Amino acid sequence: MRYVCEKTTGANRTCDFRAISKVILQQPLERAQVQKLLETGKTDLLQRFISKKGRPFKAFLVLKDGGLGFEFEPRVAKAKKGGAKGEPKAPEPKVDFTGQEPIGKCPKCQGAVFETASGYVCEKSQADKRPCKFKISKVILEQPIERAQAAKLLADNKTDLLDKFISKAGRPFPAFLVMDDMGKVTFEFPPREGEETKSAV
Repeated sequence: MRYVCEKTTGANRTCDFRAISKVILQQPLERAQVQKLLETGKTDLLQRFISKKGRPFKAFLVLKDGGLGFEFEPRVAKAKKGGAKGEPKAPEPKVDFTGQEPIGKCPKCQGAVFETASGYVCEKSQADKRPCKFKISKVILEQPIERAQAAKLLADNKTDLLDKFISKAGRPFPAFLVMDDMGKVTFEFPPREGEETKSAV
């Protein structure tokens, strides 16, 4: 079924307006919307169009050169993380280590390492220029890293055997955390038949 002009039919037709289908790309076109289209040249925003690739989309129907076309909503510009467009990103608040006891020395710059809510970081991570990026996360592959183990890692370059790591496949496994002179933390697995293997964290 379609909406057609009376003058497009019969032997003496005088109008070449193209008929409007009652369903366009699976979107039903109600009488009120056709009326609005003819009066204003544009429907309300219609929500249930389905593209030839099977993807839903919404659009306005508009009259174009005697036929129909789509008009899409203007895209809303995404706000930058720094806030409104053109505004600089607000600096993260500095961590105050006053009164805290360090757990060890940073292997990168020899600064003091302190405990924070998310991990163990170098005091120089708060510097305005060239901050130190050393950090030990408090949770690695679902294994909590306690303060005592982080301190042991800094002092001895190796933790005790930790047994609550969860692999990407969802399997639990035990391992030591070991650290090289540059502060890179890797796994060391318990020896199997006299062999030790390491894997990057």
